[in-house]
Amino acid sequence: MLALIGGVMALAGCGSGAKHTATPADSTLRVSTLNSPSACGLTPTTKRELARAQADLDKLRAVASRQTRYTYQGTAAMQVVTGRFADDLTDSRLDPFRVNRLIDLGASVVTPFCTACFQMLEPIRPIPGMKYEAPQPCG
Repeated sequence: MLALIGGVMALAGCGSGAKHTATPADSTLRVSTLNSPSACGLTPTTKRELARAQADLDKLRAVASRQTRYTYQGTAAMQVVTGRFADDLTDSRLDPFRVNRLIDLGASVVTPFCTACFQMLEPIRPIPGMKYEAPQPCG
C-alpha cells in the first residue's frame, strides 16, 4: 500500500517543473469570435454589437486593473462602466446566448472588486429568453 501511495505521489509531480505565465492572449477573450449555439452567424450588425461589447469589457478591465481592494459598492468609475456595459447589452440585438456569455465575462471582471456591480449584471441575463422564447431573427 505504501508503494502505491509513493507511486501516485511521484506521478503527481511529473511535469510540474514547467513554468506557465499568463499572456494577454491567454487571459483576455476577444468576443469578436464569440460563437453561439443559435443559428445566427456574424453579420455586420452582430460584429458591430460585439465590437461595442468588447470595448465595454476593455474599459471594465482597465477600471478593474486600478482597483486595489474589494468593496461592496466598488468605485464610482466601476459602477459607471458596468452600467454602460449593462445598458449596451440590454439595447443590443445580439442573440440571448451571446448576451449571456458576455454577462459571464463582465461578471468575471467586476466580481472580485464590486458586489453591487455584479448585481447590476445578473438581472439582465436572458435566461427565460434562451429557454422559452421563439428564436429571434439574426441581427
